Amino acid sequence: MKKRNIKPSSVTYGILIKAYGKNNDLVKAFKIFELMKQNNIKINAVTYGCMINACIKNDRLDLAIVLSKKMKEDRIYLNTIVCTTLIKGFSQARNLPEALRIFEEMKNNPRSKPNLITYNCLINACVLSQDMKKA
Repeated sequence: MKKRNIKPSSVTYGILIKAYGKNNDLVKAFKIFELMKQNNIKINAVTYGCMINACIKNDRLDLAIVLSKKMKEDRIYLNTIVCTTLIKGFSQARNLPEALRIFEEMKNNPRSKPNLITYNCLINACVLSQDMKKA
C-alpha cells in the first residue's frame, strides 16, 4: 500500500489490530490504534471492538475496560460484539457479577441485544465461576 501510495482506511487498521492481537503483540496493536489517531482516521465501534478483543485475547481485561469507558466518552455505543467480548473477558477473570451486569445492560439496549454467542459466553462465565444453577 505504501509503495502504491494508497492510504490505509479504518478497515485496514482494524485488520492490523486484529492480526497483532491474535499474535499476542498488544504493544503493536496499540501502536496501530495510536497511528489511526495521528492520521485522523475515524475510530469507530469496529475499531474499538478489535482493540478490546486484542486486550481480552492477551489477558488484559484492565485495558479492555479502559477502552470501553473511552468508547462511552466518545459517544460510541457498545454493540453486541463489544459487550460479548467484555463478557468473555470477565468470564476468563472469573468475575461473574460483572459479566451479568453487562448482560443486563445489553438486554436494555436495542443496539446490543444478546445473541447466541453472548449466551454461550455467559454460560461459560457461570461454569467457570462454579455457579451451575445460574448456568
